Amino acid sequence: MHRLTFDTTKTVLYEEVTSYGLKVLIAPIENTEVTYGGVYVETGALRHEDKLDNTKNIQGTANYLSKVLQLTSLGDIKEKIESYGAKYDVKIDYSSTVYSFSTVSNYKECLDLVLSLCTNMTLNESSVDSKRAEILFELEKKASNQYELLKNEVLNNLYFSSPIKEDIIGSED
Repeated sequence: MHRLTFDTTKTVLYEEVTSYGLKVLIAPIENTEVTYGGVYVETGALRHEDKLDNTKNIQGTANYLSKVLQLTSLGDIKEKIESYGAKYDVKIDYSSTVYSFSTVSNYKECLDLVLSLCTNMTLNESSVDSKRAEILFELEKKASNQYELLKNEVLNNLYFSSPIKEDIIGSED
């Protein structure tokens, strides 16, 4: 595991890349009991390829997968992590997704759960349908938010043919 030290913040970051290409990060915060951890995946909202085999890779796939993957054969990963008193979050940008947590104890258990989420993908029809409904609800909320409408308009005018003009969350398609 690689160790990076940030002297000004007195923080040490431990980093390891798995054989799957996932970047595992652990950062115990000095003089506190808090440990931050996560798994960095080099796939984000920006379409790297238009098609995977014969299937069209649509905008919003990373957002959708982050929600569907949460429901594993072990149960709801978010609920399991939070049962340890930890906070769980997913951050998606155009080029990456980070599944992260912060905790005051049981960081190894939380990390194992996040890794299992990223490596043991299971999909079933009910979880796919429920998460699709959740994303459609998010899209409806954004459609009534003036800030989001303005932001989308600016992106559409700045990036004529780039996928960056599209929202990370995706569309109804």
